[in-house]
Amino acid sequence: MFCNDELQEMLKREYLRRLAKYKLTDQSFQEKYGMNLEEFEQENMRSFMLKVLKILNEKDLL
Repeated sequence: MFCNDELQEMLKREYLRRLAKYKLTDQSFQEKYGMNLEEFEQENMRSFMLKVLKILNEKDLL
């Protein structure tokens, strides 16, 4: 099937491809939203949690 060197090279290429995609996404979020991808995800999680808490509070479930 694949020898060890070929497999390592395939894994390395895949890792570099994913890293490049992440960097492009991160750069895009920085330009569009003024924050990197990690900050964007954290902000969206906070916003989502606040919305859920508001709904639970309105329905007296807290």
